[in-house]
Amino acid sequence: MLVQAIRITDVAARPVLLDRTTVTDITHAVTDGELRWTAPDDGAPWLVIAYWERGSGQRPEGPHHTDPLSYVVGHFRPARAGHCERRR
Repeated sequence: MLVQAIRITDVAARPVLLDRTTVTDITHAVTDGELRWTAPDDGAPWLVIAYWERGSGQRPEGPHHTDPLSYVVGHFRPARAGHCERRR
């Protein structure tokens, strides 16, 4: 798992504008699946992004992809997208 935070520079813009110089690895702030982190008090909103992998149990089709046996990650399943909460 990887958890990052990034400062939002313009919440009204579509897509939302982010300040890439503020990308911060906050994985260390996760304990037992719970994030305990406070955004910097700079008056700007921050976005928290979490990445993780979990197998779907699906196997690739075709003999060239299954020796040795392998599985496919369910990249686009909505249930795997997690939850986002916006805070200011």
